[in-house]
Amino acid sequence: MDSNSIVPQSPKLTLAGRVVSGLAVFMLAGSAFMKISLNPEMLKNLGSQGITPEMIRNIGILELVCALIYAVPQLSFLGALLLTGYMGGAVYAHVRVGEQFVPPLIPATVVWVGLALREPRVRALLFRR
Repeated sequence: MDSNSIVPQSPKLTLAGRVVSGLAVFMLAGSAFMKISLNPEMLKNLGSQGITPEMIRNIGILELVCALIYAVPQLSFLGALLLTGYMGGAVYAHVRVGEQFVPPLIPATVVWVGLALREPRVRALLFRR
């Protein structure tokens, strides 16, 4: 089989991928809106890491833009890459202050699972034999 050929995609797999990707966008957008609106709990949590309210709002805008790019099917791979970098920064921020670093890994994992389910080319990249 040619490495450029695409294996037919099951409609159920595509639907599952869209649902998982939608969940990822929903989680990320919710988090972004809490940052943009300067939610008191978000201010408390991120403020304890030395992040100013202005920085929190900018981080929220960045998160929302990355999530929106991921939500556009033609740009979803780019969005997944951007969100991976974004979540890497979140992991660093948690590790720097001695907090649990697993929470930022959850949405990053959901992003890639959703993309892999709905895009056979991504599965081929991630699971080469």
